[in-house]
Amino acid sequence: MTSSQLLQEYYARNYTKNCPELTYFNSNEFFTRTTLILSPFSIILGSYGILVILIGTPKHMKSVKWYLFHYHIITFFIELTLNNLIAPLIFLPSAAVYPNGLLIDLGIPFKLVMYIGDISFIALSLSMLMIFENRHSQIVTIPYRMTRPSTKLIFYACHYMFFPILPLFYYLDNFDQSAAKLEILEIIPCPEPHFFLERTQIVTIKMELSSSISSVMVLYYTVIILFYAIQSGYYLLKRPTSYTSDSMRLMQRKFFFILSIQVVVPIFFLFIPNAIYYGVSTVDQFVSTMTIIFVSLHGMISSICLIVLHKPYRDFTWDQSIGRCIESPRKASAGRSVRPNTLTAYFLNNYSINCPPTPYFRSHEFFALSVHILSPFSVILGVYGIIVIVVATPKSMESAKWFILHLHIATFYIEVVINVMLMPFMFLPSGAIYSSGLLMQTGFSFKIGHIMGQEAFPEYGLAILMLYENRHSLITTIPYRITRKRTKAAFYTIHYLTAMIVLVIPYMEIVENETEKLKVLQVIPCPDAHFFDEKTKILSTNISMVYICGGSEVLYFCGITGFFALQSSYYLLKRPNLSISEKTRNLQKRFFFTLSIQLAIPLVVLFIPLLIFYVAIANGIIEQCNSQLTRCYDFLFSWDHIKYIFDPTPQTVSQLHVEHNDRKMDTKFILS
Repeated sequence: MTSSQLLQEYYARNYTKNCPELTYFNSNEFFTRTTLILSPFSIILGSYGILVILIGTPKHMKSVKWYLFHYHIITFFIELTLNNLIAPLIFLPSAAVYPNGLLIDLGIPFKLVMYIGDISFIALSLSMLMIFENRHSQIVTIPYRMTRPSTKLIFYACHYMFFPILPLFYYLDNFDQSAAKLEILEIIPCPEPHFFLERTQIVTIKMELSSSISSVMVLYYTVIILFYAIQSGYYLLKRPTSYTSDSMRLMQRKFFFILSIQVVVPIFFLFIPNAIYYGVSTVDQFVSTMTIIFVSLHGMISSICLIVLHKPYRDFTWDQSIGRCIESPRKASAGRSVRPNTLTAYFLNNYSINCPPTPYFRSHEFFALSVHILSPFSVILGVYGIIVIVVATPKSMESAKWFILHLHIATFYIEVVINVMLMPFMFLPSGAIYSSGLLMQTGFSFKIGHIMGQEAFPEYGLAILMLYENRHSLITTIPYRITRKRTKAAFYTIHYLTAMIVLVIPYMEIVENETEKLKVLQVIPCPDAHFFDEKTKILSTNISMVYICGGSEVLYFCGITGFFALQSSYYLLKRPNLSISEKTRNLQKRFFFTLSIQLAIPLVVLFIPLLIFYVAIANGIIEQCNSQLTRCYDFLFSWDHIKYIFDPTPQTVSQLHVEHNDRKMDTKFILS
C-alpha cells in the first residue's frame, strides 16, 4: 500500500465502501495471466523469425535482409517489453502505470523503464520507414532516390537521434506522485486496487504535451512512409521509362506488395488500441488491459506474416521441420531426377579407382564404435553427477552449489550432443560433417542442430567464468567485486547474448552442398566414403571466420576468467586487510585451489583436440585422425562427472556462507 496518508484515507473511507467488487476481466490477474499465456508463443515465434532471417534469406533478398532483421528485432523487443520486461497495467485515460515486469524487479528506475518502452515504438516507425525507403531506392525508374550509403546513414542517424529526444520534454518533469494520483482519482474514482500501491507511478501529468508529441511523430512517419510507398507502387505499376525486363518488374511488384502486407496487417493491431487509447471517453479497466494485449499481439502477427508471406522463409520452415519427415514421393522423386551426378561420377571414376581403402582408425566405423562404447558411461555418470550436486551438497556449500550445477549441466549437454544427438564425423580442415545422431535421424535441421551444439561451448566457458567470479565476489579483502545481484544478472546476460551471437556469425549463409563438396574434394581427394553420403553436409564455407570467432571467444573467456582467478589467488595469498582468522584464510585457499585443479585437468584434455582442430584449419592439414581426436571431449566430460563424486572439498572446506556487518566491517564464517 502507498505511504501517502491522503491516499490511505481515500482507500479506507471511499474505495472500500463505495466502489463495487472488481470483476475478473478488469483485474491485474487477468492481464498478467494473459501475458504469461502469450509469452511462450511470442518468444518462440520471435526467436524463430530471427533464425529464419539470418539463415534462410536467399541471395536475391540480400539487399533487404538487414532491413527485415531490424524491423523484426524491434517488433520482437516490443513484444518482450509488453509481455515480460515491463508488462504495464495502465489506467486509461491517465498516465498511471503499474509495471509487472522484470526490469522494475531488477531495480531499474520507473521512468527509465517506461522511456525504453516509448522509444521502442519510435524505433518501430523508423524501421518501417527504412524498409520502404530501401525498396524505393531499388526501383531504378524513380528519378530521385537515395543511393549513396553515406546519405542513407545521415538520414537514418538524424531520425534516430532527433525523435527519441522529444519524449524527454515530459519525462524529465518532476512532480508529486501522491498529488497526481489524487487528481486521477477524481477522473477514475474506482480504479483497479494496484493503483494504490507505491509501485504504481505516473509517467507524466502533461497529457496534452504527451499526446501532441506522439501525434506529431505518428503524422510525420505516416506521411513519409506513404510517400515512399505510393511513389514506389506508382513506378512499379506504370510502364518503365528505362529498360527493365518484364520478369524483373513482376518480381519487384510481387515482393513490394508482399512486404506491404507484412507491415500493414500487424499495424492494425497497433491502430485499434491506439484509436481506443486516444479516443476513449469512458473509464473501464478492461479497455486499458485490452489495449496493451492488442499491442503485444503485433509482434506475434508480424512474425507469422514474415514466415508465411515470404516464399524463401516459408520453404525454409517447411524443409527444415515437419516437411522433412512427410515429404511427398512426388517431390522426392523430382528431387532425385534433377540431382546432379557430379559427385557420383567422381566417386565412380576417381575415388573408387585411385583412393586406397580407409584404415580402420581413420574410418567412421571406429568413430561410431568409440561413441557407442562411451555413451552409456557418460550418460550414467552425468545424470548421477546432477543428482549428487542437487541432493548431497551441504548447506555450507550453498553459495557455490548452483554455479557448480550450471558447469556440470553445460559439460553434460556437450557430451550428450556429441555422443547422442549429433555424432559429428568431421572432415578437417573443411566444414563438411557427417552426422548420424538422434536429431539427424528424426529429420531435424542439420544447420540448426549443429548451431545448437556449437552454442554449448561458449556456455561451458561462461559457466567456468561464473564459478570463478562467484569465488572472487566472496573474498572480502578484494576492494572491487561484483556483489549486487542485478549487476551480476546484467553481467551474465550480456556475456550470454554476445557469446551466442558471435558464434552464429559464420553460419549465416545458405550453402549449396553439391558445389561445396566438390571444392572440398580438391583439398581432400580421398576422404572417408561417408563423405559421399547425402547426410554429409557443409556447415560453413567460411572456415577462417569460424576460426576467428571461436578463437576470439576462447581468448576472451581465458582472459577474463584468468583475471578473476589470478586476483582471487593474489588476495588469498597476501595478508588480508580485514581481521580474518588464519584458519579461515587457509580454508579459503584450499577450496579455491582444489576448485582450480578440478577445472584445470579437464581443460588440459579439452585444449589438446581444440589445438589440433584450429591448427588443422589454419594450416590445411589433411588427416582424418585429427577429427577422431575430438573423442578426447568424452574423457573431459567423464572426468568432469567423476570429480563431483570423489571431490574431497565438501568434507574439508565449508566457507560458503558469508554475512557482512556494515558497522564493524567484520566477516562471520559458518563452518561445518
